[in-house]
Formats: sequence, structure tokens, C-alpha cells
Amino acid sequence: MNSRTYFLDGSKRTKGSIGDFDIQLNTNDAFFTTQSNEKLYVSPTNFTQLNDFYNVDNSNNRVGFYVNTVLNPSATPLDGVLFTTPEGYYNAYSIQDYINNNLATTLADGIGDVGGNNFTFVVDCEYQNDTNIFSIKITSPNNFFNTYNLFMTFEDKTTATGDLYVSNQSLYRVLGFNETTTYGWSAAVDTLTSINTMDILLHDQIYIHTNFVSNNFENTVNEMIQSDLFFMVQNNVEKNALLTFENPNKLYYSRMVSNLNSLQFRLLDKNNNPIRFKTYPKITLTIEKINTFENTDTKKIETLNKILKVVELGVLYNSLKS
Repeated sequence: MNSRTYFLDGSKRTKGSIGDFDIQLNTNDAFFTTQSNEKLYVSPTNFTQLNDFYNVDNSNNRVGFYVNTVLNPSATPLDGVLFTTPEGYYNAYSIQDYINNNLATTLADGIGDVGGNNFTFVVDCEYQNDTNIFSIKITSPNNFFNTYNLFMTFEDKTTATGDLYVSNQSLYRVLGFNETTTYGWSAAVDTLTSINTMDILLHDQIYIHTNFVSNNFENTVNEMIQSDLFFMVQNNVEKNALLTFENPNKLYYSRMVSNLNSLQFRLLDKNNNPIRFKTYPKITLTIEKINTFENTDTKKIETLNKILKVVELGVLYNSLKS
């Protein structure tokens, strides 16, 4: 068995960008050329990455608001406006403050002129630390709610003045509401309270995918599928702390594909979306070239597979004969 350790720094990539980059191999190196009786196995032994991605970005920073009449509401809302939180790293109180400082103006500018009026709004968003939820109170000093109801939506909505595109980009987890749902304020209800605890952690797992894994699997809702997922890193550190992964006993171990020219790494979330880190990771790999004719465990597995095949053929022969 021939073993090597590779120390890889993403900043010294051959091509690509943070979170999706290639590192060139020495294609003249005989180590990466395998014969019929040889296989390459790779194990991630160490991974470090600064936890510097935004927890609010363009994948989760939108919420839609629309208006309809109290009496005889139209099938298509009369007007709507999109409220967008700038990308950044937030905690509960900075989200609260941004809503309090900006939502009232967004509503007045976006829907305050409904019906030829000039409505204004007062917003009081409060984070409740003991329960980890938000309450959002909206009132109107010039009687908006006598005639209209106001709705907050985390799904796409068509209004008489245009479309609100919110799905797959909404703030629902951050604010503690449910995905693709709609909530409303009225003359009788001036406060909405989130029904879930807020979830400000955008990515709780980092999924490292590669171009060189040939025999890994991951599950979907209904089945196991072949995957280029190499390993996963748990995000349980504070902002700007190091995300780390240690695998000294090589519990993560994958067969490499043959004839590689470069190693590609992609850092994705659980939905296979790129994670927008600002710094590159460092990865340590152990790569082993194994002669399968000399490796006892491999020979045992191959022998068992041959025996199983003979048994299967015997069963098939007997079933055909009968």
C-alpha cells in the first residue's frame, strides 16, 4: 500500500471561486495512474473554514405584503410591496431593529396610496427573549384598517399592481413563521406573533461535494441515490470562528474515480445551494493506492462476491430446470 497526505489550500486554486474551486493535480505523477489491480482510496483527515458567511442573504431575505378590502375583497389583491432585508450577519435584535426602522416606510411607499389615499403606518416589532419569538404590531393613525386588511406572505403572490416573488427567498425561518403561508392584520388583530422559534442559523451543516468520489450514497425522501457528497461539517460555532472537521481514524473513506486531472470541491447547503463564504477552506486528504491482489480484506470481499454469484447462478439454473 502506498499512502500520501495532501495539504490543500483553496486560495491557491487552479480555477473557480470560494465555495466551488478546482486544484490541479500533477498528471505526470504515476501515483494517480492505476492499473487493473489497483484502486485509489481517499479520506478527509482535516478541514477548516472560517464561519464568515452571512446568515441573511438573497436566499432568505424577502417577505411580501399586500392589501385587500375588508368588505368584498377582490380575488386579486389591490396592491403589494416587497420588503427586503439587506444581506448581512444578524442576531435577533438587529433583525428587530431593521424591521422597526424600515418596514413602516416600505408599507407607506408601497401600498399607502391604495384607493387614492395617503396612509401611513406604525410598526412595533419586538423580539421576546424568553420564548425566542417575534411579535409584529402594525397600526395606522389615519384609519387604514377601517377599509383594508394587510397581509404578510412568504409565498409568491400576484396583485393588481404586479407580482411579489418571495418563495425560496423568504424570511420565514428567521422570523419564526411557516414557509409558503400568509398571515394578516385587521381592525380586530393588530399584532402577529411568530408560531415557531426564530432560526437565525442559515446553514447548520456544510456539505462538501467533490468530483472524485465514486461510491458514496445519500438519501432523498424516497430512496438512496449515488452521490458525490464527500463529508459533512456541523456548524456549531460563533460567527468568524473556525468550522472544523477531524477524521484521524479515517472513518470517512471513499474510492476515487480514475484518470483525474484535478480535484474539485463544492461547499453546499442541504438543498445543494452554494454557501457564500468569504474565505477559502483548507483541506487535508490522505490518499492510498491499494493493490487489490495483495490486500487480504479486498480479496476476501471479492471471493465472497464470486461465491454469491455462483450461488445466484445455481438458484437461477435450478429454477429454470424445474
